[in-house]
Amino acid sequence: MEKINYGKETLKLIEQGFVVQESELRRCQEDHIEANYTIDLFNKKRRLFISAKSKVSFDKCAARLEKYVLSRLQYEEEQQKPLKTLMNKIKELNDKEFYNKTNSKGKVISHNGYSLIFSAYYDTNKPKIEICYLNAGNTLIDFEPLSKNSVLNNEGNIHINSNNYTNKFSETIGKLLGYISDYLYTDLNIREEEFKEINSKFISKPYKFPKESENK
Repeated sequence: MEKINYGKETLKLIEQGFVVQESELRRCQEDHIEANYTIDLFNKKRRLFISAKSKVSFDKCAARLEKYVLSRLQYEEEQQKPLKTLMNKIKELNDKEFYNKTNSKGKVISHNGYSLIFSAYYDTNKPKIEICYLNAGNTLIDFEPLSKNSVLNNEGNIHINSNNYTNKFSETIGKLLGYISDYLYTDLNIREEEFKEINSKFISKPYKFPKESENK
């Protein structure tokens, strides 16, 4: 894993005992899929980033992505006291879709006091998607851009800049309710026991995928 370079203020927080960021990466060589999960405990932001070498592989994971995240939100909800409703700004944006000139989409989805934001784009003809969620106490205004090709403006709208969108791709992203757990834990050959372990340790310790060599 690459070393993360933190700023001075962040380093002060680390010295005070805050865990700022952890990343886990897993690659599936057969389907050319990458899944990168990042958690920022101090800012209470989490991100799941998935990219695929082929459009077919990407459609497959895009169709499953939201169920994966919502299942974990549900797990946290069962383990912790219910969170307060997000600020009015997030309420106003709930379930709205934002379009740029290329008709690409970003969307804010509410789930029992949480808000999910996802960004989708093509990078050098490689479709990519990023999904994040904020819990109570965060606003969209101070939320960092979802990707290098997206910008969050002062109104909280998501503008995704890409020249490679197609209508079919936008429709795929618009149908993000799906089955990512099947993709991550079946297609990547992770056993059911490991799946249960991930659920049980998701909050305190993100699951560390085994290295490629360990699966061969």
